[in-house]
Amino acid sequence: MKTPVFFGLMAIFFVLASTAKADIEYWKVVEVTGQAEMKPPTESAWKDLSAPLYIKSGSLVRTGKDGSVDFCLNRQWDSFLRLNENSEITFLQKSPKEIRLKNGSLFALLEGEPAVGSLGIFLPDMTVRMTLGGAAIFVSTEQTTLQVFGESVEVTDLTGSASDVSQNVAEGWEWSASRTRRLDFSDYAQWQRWFRKSYERKDKFLLKHTR
Repeated sequence: MKTPVFFGLMAIFFVLASTAKADIEYWKVVEVTGQAEMKPPTESAWKDLSAPLYIKSGSLVRTGKDGSVDFCLNRQWDSFLRLNENSEITFLQKSPKEIRLKNGSLFALLEGEPAVGSLGIFLPDMTVRMTLGGAAIFVSTEQTTLQVFGESVEVTDLTGSASDVSQNVAEGWEWSASRTRRLDFSDYAQWQRWFRKSYERKDKFLLKHTR
């Protein structure tokens, strides 16, 4: 007969296993190019970043010149994030998924059924929330710029009055605090290269797991 102690230990095991599984559900580093570093939440020193690696909540990742980091956001490998060169990001939490872009730029692609879910991106002068689609965000000392390449993105401008108003930026538009404009052909070049690479990565993953 199994004792209550046995069942108690088993319960603790399953809780720890579930917690570990949830912890690696998102933020998987799948490719690193050039200079990239990470600072885990429990450490004070930066260290070189390499793939593959699971990122914990509270971690900081930064890139140098010609550096970039690609992250997979779900187990289906159809939602991705890229941190471009000279950028720094903080992974705030996984549920709901939230990150902070301090400077630089990133690409985000959320797809799949169901989608990766809501992704909140905190910026110096605005908050962006995505559920599906694609977007590029650029943060400089002058302003923050959002470009939407798929679906729509909710933006809350933090530079206005105390009662900040949210609005949706539709596919094919660029938005900043100073202007709104239609994207042109040149705006899509870098995004499309990364988009194709993300789909190639997904195809390799599916091929590997359907054999």
